[in-house]
Amino acid sequence: MRPASASGHPSASEAGVRRRADPGLPAPRRRPESGHVPLNSRSRCASIAASASRGPTTYHWNTGEGLSEVCAGGCAPQADAWTSAWSPVHTAGSGPYKVQGEFGDGSLWDLHASWGAWQTAAEKCTTYTAGKVCARYEVRRYRDTPQERGRIAYTPANGGYIIPIAVGVGSTIDNSTTGRTSLLCQPCTKRTTPYSATTRIRETPNPGGTNEYYATARFEQPDGTTSVLKAAITG
Repeated sequence: MRPASASGHPSASEAGVRRRADPGLPAPRRRPESGHVPLNSRSRCASIAASASRGPTTYHWNTGEGLSEVCAGGCAPQADAWTSAWSPVHTAGSGPYKVQGEFGDGSLWDLHASWGAWQTAAEKCTTYTAGKVCARYEVRRYRDTPQERGRIAYTPANGGYIIPIAVGVGSTIDNSTTGRTSLLCQPCTKRTTPYSATTRIRETPNPGGTNEYYATARFEQPDGTTSVLKAAITG
């Protein structure tokens, strides 16, 4: 039995449990740093011995919500491969999800999973006269897939400003570099208030290897100097 899950690198699903966001919703981009995403779930059974059966009964997001039925009025016992309908969308940050049910002999079972909010895995900050600028490499696990993105964050000071140009995310694996960059200078805009922007999300390549993963932030200072910050980890 495995309920679907939505969940870089932190927390992995257990016992084949998966969760995913509502397919009618766009893939999340530039989410708030709280990492809240819309989620829904369903239960899935693999084939088992003909003499046995099992069926899910309830599920629980464990975010202040009560138990909900997987099937309205109860699910029939299942011996063959079977998948439930999707649950209603539930919005949450990160945490555990649990589904429980019964075997044909009346004994109980349960499975659970967790999904990860965005976390800062690496950060590089520099303070200028115009304020503080940071490049952040952010990761999470979503739909059982390790994901990454880059972020530029600016906190102004002394009435100053910066002009964000681009933010990138990438990796170097076996001397081969891949990545993506989001151009922010379209048009170029002076930022005189707190500012933050991210790249589009990408799947983390080869997350189990020993490689460099990084984010970059490129911006122009008031004196016209173009600066680049890079936050990186190896792992």
